[in-house]
Amino acid sequence: MNKITAVLMTLREINGRYGIPVETLDRLEEEFREMKVCTPLIGKFSSGKSALLNALLGYSEPVLGEDIAPETAVPVELEYAENEDECPVTIFWNSGEAERCTLDAYRELTLDANKVRCVRIALRNRALEQIPDIQLVDMPGFESANDMHNRAIDGYVGRSMAYLLVFPADDMILRKTMADVLRELCRYQMPVEVVITKCDKVENEDVYTQNLAYLEESLKKYVGTRKIDWYRTSRNEGQLDSFRLMLAALQERSKELLAARQKELLGPEASNTIRYLQARLNGSALSESELVGKEDRLRKDMDAQARALRERSEGFRNRIPDCVAAICGEVQKALNNTERTFVSLVMNRHQINATLNGVVRQAIASGVQDHYLPLVDRYLQDVFAGELDTKVNANVVMGDFDVKKNSVVDPIVTGVGTTLMTGLPAAGLILGGLFALAGMLLHKHRQKEAEDQIRAMLNSEVFPEVLRQVEDSLRKEIGKHAEALEQELGKQREAQETVLNKSLADLRRQMQEEQAEKERSLAAVRGDLAQLEELWHGN
Repeated sequence: MNKITAVLMTLREINGRYGIPVETLDRLEEEFREMKVCTPLIGKFSSGKSALLNALLGYSEPVLGEDIAPETAVPVELEYAENEDECPVTIFWNSGEAERCTLDAYRELTLDANKVRCVRIALRNRALEQIPDIQLVDMPGFESANDMHNRAIDGYVGRSMAYLLVFPADDMILRKTMADVLRELCRYQMPVEVVITKCDKVENEDVYTQNLAYLEESLKKYVGTRKIDWYRTSRNEGQLDSFRLMLAALQERSKELLAARQKELLGPEASNTIRYLQARLNGSALSESELVGKEDRLRKDMDAQARALRERSEGFRNRIPDCVAAICGEVQKALNNTERTFVSLVMNRHQINATLNGVVRQAIASGVQDHYLPLVDRYLQDVFAGELDTKVNANVVMGDFDVKKNSVVDPIVTGVGTTLMTGLPAAGLILGGLFALAGMLLHKHRQKEAEDQIRAMLNSEVFPEVLRQVEDSLRKEIGKHAEALEQELGKQREAQETVLNKSLADLRRQMQEEQAEKERSLAAVRGDLAQLEELWHGN
């Protein structure tokens, strides 16, 4: 039995003894039993992730599709199964339903990334048998305009325990999308390894070495002096050995990584029980009057905490408008910086909606991370000041309410993006009339005039309309998140109050039971004394 299991069993036993609910512990025990070290492979499209995993599995027919279209790419989780099922593939739909199928049937499927959350394949495979506690995830590539891919990628940040950054040997460039994720992984001390794929295609070792050195320098901007190991691979058998060694090393660390994650998840439950026991112990020697005084102080303390929470919440809310304005400023800057691209698209009779959506979403994501997340961090620090260790992981403190970057940024960006997409056709219609005008002016060799008119329309009508929609939607989405955050904090305060009230109520009951037992004992003594005196004096 490992330490975490022992703690969980001890907590359940103690909670049961004192009447503290154990439902969360039961859920965690089941979750721990199936938990694996989730290890996504991330990189751009066509970076060789799927080919590398297919080579690792070693089947004559590939399990994972290679060179698939972005709209059909979904996360695929690979893990070992001691007893492989006839239908080892499980498709998890966004609707919440799950569907099982055979491996052959899966190979024939074309999945819609807008409808499928992920796919899990559990195989009795020799390579996976060497890493039974590891779950490898073949992620959709970055730099996709499809929002579902961004959501799928972000959805793993909160539950992953290690990451493999994949770069093809012919394109070792650290793009902004991966750099943003890398920054977040380093923030949470996530284990990160770098895998270079397609090394069989390297023709010039000097160029390869030069590009590799440039990539190393790029990574140092985010990882600093932190050690990251590099693995050179290809689908060729001889160049898979280093990849297998890396996975074996990760398997060696799996118990440590799993224990750390389980301890984080178990932390809030342990803290609640410890708080209850300490309150019982501190009150065990109280007299009746002292107990009454303690109950009165508890009520006053809880009222004071509730007032303080309302005040901090009001201060948090009051700073949100400035935060929204700052994020809108980031969007305005991004639109201005991309103006030339929009002009070029219209001049070439192309719609700008997809590009506009991508630019705005990226600016919002960056703005939320730079302006709203620090506001949330300060708010939580104020709320928990003096109550918790300042080094505590805020995500754990908040229990099931995830305050990590992906779980804050992604819903806000998605909500704003959904609203924006309904308004973009209007912007497209505004520009639509310019297509004919641009064509006519170009026909008359008046390109500069056409560009100027398009630029004027962008800045006078399109950009202002987009910013209006973004601002309205940001207020709504950030407001929703702020409300959910405050509700979670309120729930935590109520849970603490319930535990402390229960400890005092249990003390009062114990005191009453002890007093009743004392009275019964004294009554028995009095009876015995009376009986003895009557017999004695009667003689």
